[in-house]
Amino acid sequence: MAIWTVKKVKDIILDNLDNVNLLNVDTFEIEFFKKANFFDVAVLEYFEGYKNFINNFKYNGYEGIVILCDFKKGNFDFIPALKTVILDINRLGVDNSKKLIKFLINLLSTRLKNFDFYSFKNSNFNESEIKIKVDVKTEILNKLDVCYKNRFNIIMSIPVFEEGRKVMARGTGYIKELNENYFVVEKIKPLLFSYRLKLDEPLSIEFTDRDLFYQAKCRIRNKTDELVFLDVPESLKIERRRYVRVEPSFKNPVKIYIHIPGEENEILDALDISISGISIISQRDLPVNGVYTFGVKIPFSDKFILCEGIVRNKLQNGESYRYGIECSFTERDIDIIANYIRKREVEILDLLKNGS
Repeated sequence: MAIWTVKKVKDIILDNLDNVNLLNVDTFEIEFFKKANFFDVAVLEYFEGYKNFINNFKYNGYEGIVILCDFKKGNFDFIPALKTVILDINRLGVDNSKKLIKFLINLLSTRLKNFDFYSFKNSNFNESEIKIKVDVKTEILNKLDVCYKNRFNIIMSIPVFEEGRKVMARGTGYIKELNENYFVVEKIKPLLFSYRLKLDEPLSIEFTDRDLFYQAKCRIRNKTDELVFLDVPESLKIERRRYVRVEPSFKNPVKIYIHIPGEENEILDALDISISGISIISQRDLPVNGVYTFGVKIPFSDKFILCEGIVRNKLQNGESYRYGIECSFTERDIDIIANYIRKREVEILDLLKNGS
């Protein structure tokens, strides 16, 4: 945990503390959000526009505190919802102000004892599966047969457009009939989903044979109001994430923070999110199986999710890389994300209803 301040405040109030970093007064906010870590502390001289700074501090998911030192006007306040303390230095005196700031920082330090950044030697992540593709027809049919006989549901996805960007709308159903070259899906929900399907177009599907989850593309060969006839896919891709994923909206993105010691914080928009992981695009070159600290900020939620994540897959695209990250979310985190996914899926289905 580090303290970020300006020269005047350091010389008067923070000369007795270690790990103090100086920033320029004029560029403090920009530099702070580039360099500070999740639990760092900002100590500033009180200024009239401080509310914008502390709102950004909260919105960007920082779990530290902001301490504003008022040397002139006698302001004194504690705003727990915004993790902010305003100190009247003249009233408290310099020595008492130093003691109070040290107490607040020590109090924050106790919250960090249960989370040690980058000490992931005993990580519970499993090793990657070696086999990532199934392309033998008999094997594909066998896996579909397990799904069919056990009445496991099948997830189908089609693209819809939101703000000019493609997102995936999902429907579910069950295999009613399985033949050598095609299979039939019934009990499709929502029913609107089947109305939007078009003959001969590819349809993305996901299903399980109990042991693994698979993803494939199938051609729609026929359909009725209640049934969809799909070609048996030519290959199956093993799907690591076994849970529904959604693409966040452009207007209200899911913010992802990558914490790497000694480097500037990187704030990204998630491409998609599930209760087991995230996808992102970054210009950083991260190794597959590398483990990092990630922060996840869900829109319209006061909770900030901090977790470890492992790079499971990586695809280079020009100067950037697309990463699939498996995350070790807690039960509380999963509840927050699952609630977001449910709401987001309703938004996407509304796009389907409106013909986007």
